[in-house]
Amino acid sequence: GNKWSWFNWRPSYWSKCCSGNKWSWFNWRPSYWSKCCKNPFYCMEKTLLSYLPLDLVMLGVGEDGHTASLFSDTKITEKNELVITTKSPLGQTRTSLTITCINQNRAICLYVLGSSKSQVVRKALTAKDLQMPPACVGSKEHKALWILDNQSASFL
Repeated sequence: GNKWSWFNWRPSYWSKCCSGNKWSWFNWRPSYWSKCCKNPFYCMEKTLLSYLPLDLVMLGVGEDGHTASLFSDTKITEKNELVITTKSPLGQTRTSLTITCINQNRAICLYVLGSSKSQVVRKALTAKDLQMPPACVGSKEHKALWILDNQSASFL
């Protein structure tokens, strides 16, 4: 009954989802999906819906406080969208799951290592401003588990 899938939207991973098969690797680049679908985001969401809820979503946290390609200037919405595009601080276009989509899954973990992320961890765990994406991960129904090393937890 468990659905084990790994979703990775990095360009180096490619999908065979356009063939109608359920594979565990997906490429979340709209340019790839546009080869088999007129509306890439619709196709991504439709495919993703067939896998939700996932058993586990494991996320990292960047030194700038981003997670899942969601940056501090990304508009965190409560819409029912599952997939959005974002811009990194370097101007790269990224495709990501929304916070709403991430928070629907059975288990959610944020894995954070290193002293360079200690301030980000403290800010995210004490955030009053929910514009910081890691602070929005997890819900009453699906709590987020933070996995920290001693260095990343040094300011707690």
